[in-house]
Amino acid sequence: MLIFDWLFGRPLASSEEHQEKIGPAAGVPVLGLDALASAAYGPEAALTLLIPLGMAGIACAGPGFFRLAHRALLSAQQSFSLRELSAVR
Repeated sequence: MLIFDWLFGRPLASSEEHQEKIGPAAGVPVLGLDALASAAYGPEAALTLLIPLGMAGIACAGPGFFRLAHRALLSAQQSFSLRELSAVR
């Protein structure tokens, strides 16, 4: 317990507890700064998960997407060809 006491201090006795309390005027700014600092971790943690998962999703969906895009381009090319043919007549 010696290292723990050296790092964090000795435990407070019940009679000393009242002296260590802070009121609302000091507590709101202290806890408000803690909340602001903690709020910054949420988006960072979300991006830490979403970026690799998004990349994995693109890797899995990539071949199917390219097939679909190729068919859409062929379909568009055919429709333009048909329009040109009907315009010639």
